[in-house]
Amino acid sequence: ENFGWKRVLIEGNPAFHSDIAHLTEAAFVKAAVCKKEMLVHYVQQKEFPMASGIAEFMDHQLVKNFHRELLKSALVNGNPRTFNMSRVDWNSLTSTTFQMVNCIPMQKILSTVGLGHVNFFILDVEGAEVGVLESIDFTRTVFDVLVIEKNHNIWVRGAPHPVETFMKDKPYVRVASKGRNLWYRHKDFTLSLRPGLNDNCYRGCVRNYWKGCQAGWCSETDLEHT
Repeated sequence: ENFGWKRVLIEGNPAFHSDIAHLTEAAFVKAAVCKKEMLVHYVQQKEFPMASGIAEFMDHQLVKNFHRELLKSALVNGNPRTFNMSRVDWNSLTSTTFQMVNCIPMQKILSTVGLGHVNFFILDVEGAEVGVLESIDFTRTVFDVLVIEKNHNIWVRGAPHPVETFMKDKPYVRVASKGRNLWYRHKDFTLSLRPGLNDNCYRGCVRNYWKGCQAGWCSETDLEHT
């Protein structure tokens, strides 16, 4: 808000659409993201919301732990080696709540809203990060900074993480790995401790004309030192 940035919010979970629709400063896309455009099944898990997601991309273990009816329908003769979501008879499910959701390549979304340059990009899709990255044309869209979740469900310990492998030949430099996130910057982007701040800014707090604070709630001591 203080830098005048505009947001593009992409949300595939229909349960969150009403919470986001009122944000007038953001472009809101009601869709999931995948490499090719298609309709997918978004499955809700009310008891454990974090286990909700797109059935077509769900990890076998996640389905086994939280979506037992779905698992049963996806197997042939109960054999776990035959797990395949394309086998599910969706009309026969009685206890599984799902909605059909559009799944669109990220590049199509960026091009539709007219974005060829993104200042700050956050990607957190519970293990499907590489698929989303593969849907981006990095020759058409430039990102200053990317924060990408490093989901451990798709990582073999001791081997490079799939996100790192994908980004290796892209014009981006990994600058940090903190918690579950990998941070990258474009090779031509210079990091700053005080990005875009002007004379009215101090420690991330904006001073307004009546010497109060619009953001960050700086103390009077902070204001005296601006």
